[in-house]
Amino acid sequence: GVLGAGFNEEEAAQAFVFSGLPYPVQAFGLSSFPSERYWNPRTIAAGTDKAGIFYAGENSSEKLEFKNDDTLDIVLFHGGVEWSKEPNVATRILCNDLIEKGADLIIGSHPHIVQSFEWVQTVPVFWSLGNFVFAGMDNTGGGDKGLFIMLGFLGKRLFYLEQYPLILYGPRTDIAF
Repeated sequence: GVLGAGFNEEEAAQAFVFSGLPYPVQAFGLSSFPSERYWNPRTIAAGTDKAGIFYAGENSSEKLEFKNDDTLDIVLFHGGVEWSKEPNVATRILCNDLIEKGADLIIGSHPHIVQSFEWVQTVPVFWSLGNFVFAGMDNTGGGDKGLFIMLGFLGKRLFYLEQYPLILYGPRTDIAF
């Protein structure tokens, strides 16, 4: 299945539903980052009759169908400002809104560097996992690092969290001990 993209905005907002697990889990893909040097993300955003990514806009969290029951609702968030050491205000506001609507876990990416983990309204939020596989990040001030996470849930309750720092060497990624 596809996550965070589709032939139109309605399809791009749909959850990827995991099967074969002892309890229901679904994940959503959502992007929200400012225009950058070479491209404007809104040009690839899905629309009513336009294929693209699910880009956060007005009332975007309402378009995500969180179950708010025993389903674990995960948001994979591609957003924030590249190379920033912490989430910006807009990212925090959006993620708070997602949590208010029913998100149970938010995992962020896009800034190319690792940002902090914190609990927001009892929900675990990884603001940015940095890079995992991204050659050419040497001497970028953190772009050669990432974070690998292992999470264990019992229903919606997080009971296991392990973090492994990563180091990227060109096209190779290793756990950094």
